[in-house]
Formats: sequence, C-alpha cells, structure tokens
Amino acid sequence: MASDFLPTAEGLASKRVFINSSCPLCVDGFENAVHLLSCCSVAADCWRMAYLSSLAGSNLDVFSWCKNCLQDLEKEKKELAAMVCWGIWTNRNKMVWHGVKSSPVDLVNQVSNQLVAWSGVRRRTVSDVSRIIDRNDGLVKWRSPATGWIKASTDAAVFQQGEGIAVGCIVRDLKGNIIQTRQQQFLGDFYPRSAELIAIREALSWLKDWHNVVILSRMQWMLFWILNIQFLL
Repeated sequence: MASDFLPTAEGLASKRVFINSSCPLCVDGFENAVHLLSCCSVAADCWRMAYLSSLAGSNLDVFSWCKNCLQDLEKEKKELAAMVCWGIWTNRNKMVWHGVKSSPVDLVNQVSNQLVAWSGVRRRTVSDVSRIIDRNDGLVKWRSPATGWIKASTDAAVFQQGEGIAVGCIVRDLKGNIIQTRQQQFLGDFYPRSAELIAIREALSWLKDWHNVVILSRMQWMLFWILNIQFLL
C-alpha cells in the first residue's frame, strides 16, 4: 500500500488502463490511494468511528501517510488502522464489482470483530486454549438453560444520523417460554460496541433481583474480551 500499487483509478491510469475516475464510495473526488483511504467521506467516517480521526482528511502522499501511521500510533492502534484500511479497500471492491457497500458503522464493527478474533488466536498458548472458546460458543440455535436457571438474550440497534439506539432484552425459561421482555431507547450518537454493552448493562439492571440468570449476546468480540481480558488490555 505504501508503494502506491493499489489498482485505483489513478494507479490503473499510470498503466494506461482508463476507468471512471470518480471514487466509487463517495462519488466525489478523483480516486487515488490517499483519497480512498483518508479523504473520502466514507473513509473519514470510518476513522472517526474507530477513534483514529487523525488519519482522516490527509493531504500527504500515500507513502508519507503510511509512514505517519507507523511512527505516531501505538501498536494496538496500528493493528486497527491496518484492519480499517483493508475494510475500506474490500468495501470499495464490493461497490465496484457488485454495486453494494457497507456503511461505515458496519465496516468498523466487522473489522473490529476480526481484529479481536485474530488477536485472541495469536496470543493464546496451549494452556489457554480452553479459555478462548467453548464448544457451545457462537451457536445460532437457542438452547434451554439448566434446571433452575433462566436465559436473557440482549440486542441493540443503532439508528443513523445520530438518532440514538434501542436496546432490548428477552427472558426465557427452561422450556423456551418468554417470561419477560424489556425495551428502551437512548438519544445520542453511539458506536455499535457501546450499544451492545449498554444492552447488557440495562439487562443486568432490569434483572438485578433475579437469581441464576444467563446473559446471551451475539457479539463475538465481547466473548473474546471477557475470556481473554488479561491479553487484550
């Protein structure tokens, strides 16, 4: 990437392959590596959501931009920056070849999950294998809790343009019967991870007088974070 070999409109033109020069993501600007990864409005939103706003809107060449990333960012942020760059590029290719693209929220959420999974696999040792994932982790089909327990499933939805989030909780008994539900909305601009954490926090608050409760969340990154907190901090 730092060598500016990406087959953007500018890169292809240098090889006398001429295509539509407009950025396929924002359709507002000449597509070269710096525009696509930094100046494009979609890329800028991704960097802000990843808490890496310093990488948005650069007027540097791609080599200097990459050099600054490597020099100025901490190790964990370098890893996240690399994943966001890869996500932006694959998102660009989806738009070029299939006419579809992910929103910045979905893109950052996806690459963050991939980074957490990748970090967990890289950092585990033989003695930690049982702590990385359990045989039932990630199952899509709901399973009944043990006798005397209940299960509470949480979820969250993030609305566009800062219109807030909605969090919900469904409590089921041993037979899968719904015994209680709860939903609440919060105004403001939230990231997907924050929304999922708020959903769990609210569920714990709603169910604080209950005993023997299993909390379910569909967020894989949260599972890795809880099981490997000493490695991921």
